[in-house]
Parts: sequence; C-alpha cells; structure tokens
Amino acid sequence: MQSTNSTSGGFTAQAVTVSASPSFVPASGNQDIDGIISSLAWSTNSLTFSFPTSALFYEYTLEASNNFEPLNAQQQAVVRSFYDMIESICGLTFTEITETATTHADLRFAMSDEPSTAYASYPWYDAQAGDSWYNNSSGTYDDPDMGTYAFSTFMHEMGHTLGLKHGHETDTYGALPTDHDSLEYSVMTYRSYVGSPGSYYTAYNGHAPQTLMLSDIAALQYMYGANYSTNSGNTTYTFSPTTGEMFINGAGQGAAVANVIFRTIWDGGGTDTYSFSNYTTNLTIDLNPGEWSTVSSAQLAILGYDVSLGGLQYARGNIANAWLYEGDTASLIENAIGGSGNDAITGNQANNSLTGNNGNDTLIGGAGNDVLNGGNGTDTASYADASSGVSVGLHLSTAQAVGGGLGTDTLSFIENLIGSDFNDNLIGSSSANLLQGGDGADMLAGIEGSDTLEGGGGNDLLFGGTGVDSLSGGDGDDTLYVEGNDSLLSGGAGYDVVTVLDAAGVSVTIGTGIEFAGGYTGNDTLNASALTTAITIGGAEGNDTLTGGTAGDLLAGGTGVDTIHGGEGNDTIFGDAGADALYGDGGDDNLYVQGNDTTLEGGTGYDRVYVLDAAGVSIGIGTGIELVAGYTGDDTFNASALTTALTLGGALGNDTIYGGSQADIISGGGGADYLVGNGGADVIFGDDDNDLLAGIDGTDTLYGGGGGDLLFGGTGVDNLSGGDGNDTLYVEGNDALLEGGAGHDVITVLDAAGVSITIGTGIEFAGGYTGDDTLNASAVTTAITIGGAEGNDTLTGGTAGDLLAGGTGVDTIHGGEGNDIIFGDAGADALYGDGGDDSLYVVGNDSTLEGGTGYDRVYVLDAAGVSIGIGTSVELVAGYTGDDTFDASALTTAVTLGGALGNDTIYGGTLADVLSGGSGTDILVGNGGADVIFGDDDADSIYGGAGDDAIFGGSGGDTVYLADGSDNDTIYGFEDGFDIFDFSGHSSVNSLSDLTIMTVGSDVQVLFAGGQLLIIGAAGQIDGTDFGF
Repeated sequence: MQSTNSTSGGFTAQAVTVSASPSFVPASGNQDIDGIISSLAWSTNSLTFSFPTSALFYEYTLEASNNFEPLNAQQQAVVRSFYDMIESICGLTFTEITETATTHADLRFAMSDEPSTAYASYPWYDAQAGDSWYNNSSGTYDDPDMGTYAFSTFMHEMGHTLGLKHGHETDTYGALPTDHDSLEYSVMTYRSYVGSPGSYYTAYNGHAPQTLMLSDIAALQYMYGANYSTNSGNTTYTFSPTTGEMFINGAGQGAAVANVIFRTIWDGGGTDTYSFSNYTTNLTIDLNPGEWSTVSSAQLAILGYDVSLGGLQYARGNIANAWLYEGDTASLIENAIGGSGNDAITGNQANNSLTGNNGNDTLIGGAGNDVLNGGNGTDTASYADASSGVSVGLHLSTAQAVGGGLGTDTLSFIENLIGSDFNDNLIGSSSANLLQGGDGADMLAGIEGSDTLEGGGGNDLLFGGTGVDSLSGGDGDDTLYVEGNDSLLSGGAGYDVVTVLDAAGVSVTIGTGIEFAGGYTGNDTLNASALTTAITIGGAEGNDTLTGGTAGDLLAGGTGVDTIHGGEGNDTIFGDAGADALYGDGGDDNLYVQGNDTTLEGGTGYDRVYVLDAAGVSIGIGTGIELVAGYTGDDTFNASALTTALTLGGALGNDTIYGGSQADIISGGGGADYLVGNGGADVIFGDDDNDLLAGIDGTDTLYGGGGGDLLFGGTGVDNLSGGDGNDTLYVEGNDALLEGGAGHDVITVLDAAGVSITIGTGIEFAGGYTGDDTLNASAVTTAITIGGAEGNDTLTGGTAGDLLAGGTGVDTIHGGEGNDIIFGDAGADALYGDGGDDSLYVVGNDSTLEGGTGYDRVYVLDAAGVSIGIGTSVELVAGYTGDDTFDASALTTAVTLGGALGNDTIYGGTLADVLSGGSGTDILVGNGGADVIFGDDDADSIYGGAGDDAIFGGSGGDTVYLADGSDNDTIYGFEDGFDIFDFSGHSSVNSLSDLTIMTVGSDVQVLFAGGQLLIIGAAGQIDGTDFGF
C-alpha cells in the first residue's frame, strides 16, 4: 500500500489535463496530526472521482498496461461509502463523474498487476496525482467487506490521495506518538498495535477499523476543515451485541464480517446519545473527546498476537470519540444509557444525561450541568476528577450546585458517591450508601441506612448516621462519628478517632488504624480486639464494655459500671467511677481503679492494679494480678481467692489487705494498716504507723516498719521484724527470725502446742503460751524480758542483763551473758545463770540451779518453802518465809546460803561456805571446808562437818553436832543452859571422859579425838550438861 508521484509509460495513451492542484500543509504542532500528514493537500475542497473502464484513459502506461481492470461494483460501493464518510467529517465534497478519454476525475480507481498490493499518489500537479491502484490477479481486494484487510486498504489508499502519509514512518513531520502508533488511532500506519512490526498488518480478519480513526479524522479536518452538518440533530447511536452493527436513530449502518465494533464517531451537533440498553455486559463508556468506550470484550478487535506482550493484543476499546476540532464542543456526545451490567459511564464538559439502567453502575458527569440517573441496582456518582472540593447530597432530588468546577447536577437513583482529591461534603440518603471522600479534608454523612463511608486521604469527618454503617477514615487524621451498631470502623495512616453520638448506646467493632475511640451517655460496647496497633478507648457515661486489641492500649471506662478487656499487649486500663470489671488479658497491663470495682483480673503477663481514688476503695483481686498499689485513702484489697503470687501495696491510708494462697508481697505504706498474707510464703511490710500484720499460713516474713505494730506470723516457720515503734510479734510456729527495732518490742506466743524460736535483735519482751516453748535470745545484745507462761519451757537470754521467767511447768532457763534475773516460777525448773552476775528466783523445787560465771544468786520466792539442789557456780542462796531445803553438797566452790524465816535445812558444799539459818528451827550442815555457819534465831541444829568451821548459834537453844571428821571448830555466842554440843555421831567420843576441857583466858577449849572446839567467851560456863553423847 504505497503512495507515489512517479509516472511511467510504455504505450500511447490520452493526454490528461489535471484540474485540481496541491497546496502546502505546515505542521500543526500536534503529533497525532503531524504524524500522518505529508505536507500536501488539495488546494480545493471540491474533488471529483471516477472508476475508469479503459487503460487508454490514463496518460502513463505502466499500471494501465499490466492487466488493467476496472473496479467491480462492490469495490466501487466501498469507495463511495468512504467518500460519504470523509465528507461527513471534514470540508471536502466529492462528485462522481464518468471517466472518458477527454474527461478525467481528480481521484481515480482501478486494478492492475503492477502493484503487488496497492498504492496511491499524493496530491500533485501531474496526471497520476490522486490515482490509486489495487492488485488485480491476487483477488485480495475483490471483496472489501467491512472489517476486512481489503476494506481497510481502500481507506488507507484513499487517505494517501488526500495527502495522508504512513503514520509509522518518520519522514516529513515525524511518526505518530509511540503510544498512538496503531490502528486504534490511524488507518495510515502499518502497526496494527502499539509495538507491532512496522512492515505488515497483524490484525485478525474482520478486525480491521470500520471507520477512519482519531488521527485520520483530526488530520483531514486540519487540512480541509470540519463538517458540523453531519448528524447535527439529536442523534442516538445504538449497536448490536450479536453483529456489532451500528444504528443511527434506528437506521442500520452495515455490519462487519465479524461481530466486532472498531470505529471512531464524529457527530456534528445536537443532543446526542449513546444507548447501550440492549447490552448485558459491564460497559465502560467515556464521552470525552479522544477516549474509548468498551461495550463488550467479545466485540473488541484482535490486532495481533505477541508473546513478548502477553499474547493476544486487543484494541483499547470498541468506540472512540473524535477529538474536538479547534475546541468546538458541537461534536460532543452528550448522553449515554447503560445496559443491565455493571457499567462505568463518564461524561464530558457538556450538560450530560447519564443513565445507568440495570446493574451497579458508576456515573461520572464531569463538567457541565449533568443529570445522573443510576437506574436499578446500586449505583455510584463519581466526582473524583473535580478541580476543587464538591458538595453533593443524595438526599436531594433537585438540582444542586456541586462545586469543583462541575456545574449543577441532578441525581436520581444514585446510592453511592465518590469525592474529589479536595475538601468534599458528601451526604447520603435514607438507603444504604457508599460515600468515598478521596483525598482532602472531607465530611461524609450517611444519614439513614446501612452506609459505608471511606474518607480516603486527608483529615476527614465521617458521620455514619442511623443504621449499621461501615466507616473507614483512610489516611489522615480522621474522626468517625457513630450513631448505631456500625459493623466496621477503621482508620489508616494518621491519628484517627471514633466518637459515639448515640445517647442510647452502641455496639461496634473497631477496625484497623483507629487511635482513639470515645463513647457517649449510653451503654456502649467498643470492641477493638482485631486491632494490632495501639488504641485509646474511653467509655464516657453509661455501663460500657470496652475491649482493646493486640498492642499496648489505653482504656478508660468513665462513669457507670464498665467491663473493660485490655486484650493482648501491654495495656493501661482506667476503671474510673463505678463498680467496674477490669481484665488485663494478655501482656503486662496496668489497671487503674477509682471505685469499688467488682472484678480485677490480669490475664497473662505481669499485671498491676493502681488505685487513684483518694477516698479509698474496697476491691477483690482476681487472677493474673502481680501488683496492687493503693493511694491516699483507706483501701481494702482482697486477694484471698488468688492462687498465684502478687505484690500488694497500701500507700498512705488505713488499708486492709488480704493476700492469696501463694507467696505474696504486701506493703501497708502510711496509715494504720491491717495486712493479712493468707497462704504461701508471704513478705509483709507494715511501713509507717500502727499496723497489724498477719502471715497466716506458710513461711512468712513480716516487717512492721515504723509505729506500734502487731505481727502475727501464723503457722509455718516465719520471720518477724517489728521495726521502729513498740511492736508485738505473735508467734504460732517455730519461726526462724524474730526481731524488733527502735521502741519496746514484744514477742507473744499464740501456739498452744508450743514453739521453738530464736529471738533476734531489738526485742524487749518475749512471752510463751500454754505449750512447751523454746525461746532463744542468745544472739540478743540488749536487755530482754522472757516469760515462759505455761508449759515446760526452755528460755535463753542474750548477752545483756535479761529478765527470764519460766512460768508454770518444768522450765529450763539460761540467762546467757550479762547480769540476768531469772524466775523459775512453779515447777521443777532448771535455772542457769550462765555469764554475768545473775539472780535466780525460785518458786518450787527446781531441779537445777547453776550460776555460771560471775557472782550468781539464788532467791527463793516460794512462801511454802522449797527443796532445791544448788548447782555449780552459785555464790549466794537466799530463802524465803517457808521451810526451805538447800543442798549445795555437790558444790566445789564456796557459796553463801541463807535460810531466812522458815525451818530451813541447808547443806553446804566442799569449800568454805557461809550458812545462815535465819529465824526458825534450822538444820545447817557445813560439810567440807572452813564454813561460817549462823544459826540465827530459834533452836537450830548445826553440823560443821569437816574443816575448821566458825559457828554462830545465835539466839535459841542450838545444838552443834560433832561427828567423825569434825575438825577445829570455833563457837561464837554460846548461851549457857541452851546450847548443846552433841557428840552422838562421833565414834570416839562416848562420854565426858573422852573430852579434855580447858579454860584459855575467857574462852574454853574442848579437845577430842581428831579435833577441838574453841568456845569463845564461855569461860566458867561449860560443864557436863552442855554436852550430849
């Protein structure tokens, strides 16, 4: 399909006179035009054409002499139809004449075997200008049916004769733009699709263009002007879904050989309509100049097959709208009617009427005062291409100025809206609407119905209205207003907020991208469990149910009885006022309490409860809580049901805290606190003020802290430390540590079964109970008082001067180091002074009395008298009013024994003891050593025993007994006629004759076998009546 201006000859022909002449055409500056103009056009707009019947009518002979044949009737009809088409689009007119030897047309058509395909000549001055030739013998062009290669070839060659060049070639003004170099834009290019080879056609048979295309029309109009008389009235264009035939106002325009629609429409004026109401496919209709509409993918032209481009190459649409000529809008198609499918219909700058018909359609009015009728289905009006913000309300049935440079639109049967990239106001209707704001700070209001609102980019305001709505903010800082149980609330990039406006309360699920959700006065359910990013949820008034997501959320119930679940993540939960139920769920959560919340459960992770109510709270601690912290008020924490360990802190008020069954840490803080550990090995701190600490079960550690505290260890081996203040430590088991601090601290045993405890530092008093208690203060370096109470107790003092009292029972008491005071009390006690100068007070026949180091004393306090053995290292024994028996016979150290008031029996030890009977009829036995014996008052019996004894009988008739082993005794205070020296126990003295009595000065010396008596001041008083045998 070449174009040429050459001439050839070979035989004699008629001379041809050319009537039309060429004119020069400059570049337009639009490459869609310049890519196919040759720079030559006819200088006239009125041209003639003919179909020569003889080769002799041609001046040149090359084509005419090579199998010349005239065009057949079908070929001629196609030429005529193309000239009608060209006349309809531009300023050219064509007149058919009969070619003769003398009459020649400007444009001539014939067949010849000279061209291998076909070619034609540009406008020029010579005879062959405007002639086109088609190969004869191949038969390729015999049947140029619509859509065939032959049909397209005739258009192509006729374009050459009017001055159009090949669009793929770069000569003259260059080629078509790369993305427009295809049959979709021009029949003048060899490229069937963009990127195809430029040497041959690849379009499938029947899929060639059915009209001149966009660039062809624009180029011819550039060269010859536009024709606005074509279809200048109100024209309706329809198409057949089965044949592809176009109908103009109902009149058929002929069908292509294949069911393909591949054409460009130029309309001269009027109010025109594309009607596709007979189509069931999903249409894409675009009324803008230069744009394509696709009515059926099955009717798209196949322009080739290219593996590198993915296979079959389809035309980009079925119908193209011609470009405007010099901006004149008369050629626009104003209206479009969709089919029963889901259609997308786009208007242009005219006042369009777009009707969707059945199906879910999208209507884009564009500029102008448009009427958008969605028809049946769920239909959408789109303002995405507006140049500024729009305001559109689906609730309005009258015309509304939408703004955005788009005129005044009337919407009917439209359910959905799409906004622009600017600040839009989109309002729904009573039905279910979809409102899409796009970019910009939009306001979307669904009003009634179950609406879907999508804010898009920008800081948007979304009002769902009544109904179950779905609100999505998109990018930007959006606010979503909820007035019903909306099904989806989601944000996007930016800080997005959900605000409830329904006073009756809502139940909503919060989706992704929401950073804050706030309730209203009703009972709201705000569920963000699906969220993976952090969110803040506030319940406001009402009995709300709040649920966080999987990240670290902040949830606040507000007033009312709220139920709050943190969800996964490290959450912060505020119960606020009301008896709330707070659940941390997963993660390390913080639960803040401002009332007597009914449920506090932590879930997994390390969870904390913090009190914020200055008036104090009373709360039960649920499972999964690891820490509870009070505030300034009088708080009550009850974790008694817990089976996991936790830490409870009371802060400043007078708090009451109950631990659980495991090893808890409890701290009272300031105030007079009541702290109960319950089960487990608890650690309890009373801190300041006068606290009560009770470990109950388990091995507990109690620290009283400041103030006068009461510490109850309970069962188990506990550690009790009173701290500062006057503390009392109550013991119910064999506690491991008991210590005080500053102040007067007391240990009181409460275990009737008896305990065995070690008393630590800082204890001033320890008292046993009814059982057999072991109270050991050996490590204490300050003075302590220990009382055994009932039971057979073992008491041990420390290193200072202690006071120890056994109480009833058979007690064992060790004073320890220091100058101790020890009371055996009732029972056969064993008293040990240990180090220091100790005083042992006896009430009963104590079994053991040992002094230890230092000067130790035994004092009898039993008025009924006692009978006691004196152990080692006792330096002094003093009786009381009763008849006492002191037996120091086993002692190997000197001792002083005093009988006091009763009829006492006293036995000295082996060394030089001092015995004093006191008043009463006493028996005094010195035993070994140089004893000093005082009979004191009344008639006493005195046995000096071995050793040189000094005996003071005192008043009363005393008897001094001398036996074998008696040594040299000295008698003081002899009373003649009262005192007797009895030798009945001496084997060698049987009568007065066995004695030698001598007066030595004022004294009397009595000699006997093995010893002597020296009676001081008795000269002249001694005779036989003074002796007994």
